[in-house]
Amino acid sequence: MKQVTEQYMESFFDRHEDLRFLQPQILEVTEMLTNAFRNGHKLLLCGNGGSCADCEHIAGELLKGFLLKRPVEQAMIDDLSQRYGHQGQEIGEKL
Repeated sequence: MKQVTEQYMESFFDRHEDLRFLQPQILEVTEMLTNAFRNGHKLLLCGNGGSCADCEHIAGELLKGFLLKRPVEQAMIDDLSQRYGHQGQEIGEKL
């Protein structure tokens, strides 16, 4: 696990002491997901009702970014700008 991730996780457990007892399991899952993504694998999520909403939320978080800024491609910004003018440009630059 990268040092930045380790620092983030330690900070997480400092803020959420009530979850500290799950630290080994959470770190194991973090390592598994990180290795899977690095090796080109994917995470499949499913649910219905509120569980579906939870899945959509975590998928969005994983696709966009937690700590790292990952701006969208210029083509998407251009498309938003073409469709919605200045507001589209501004939204695209903030994604």
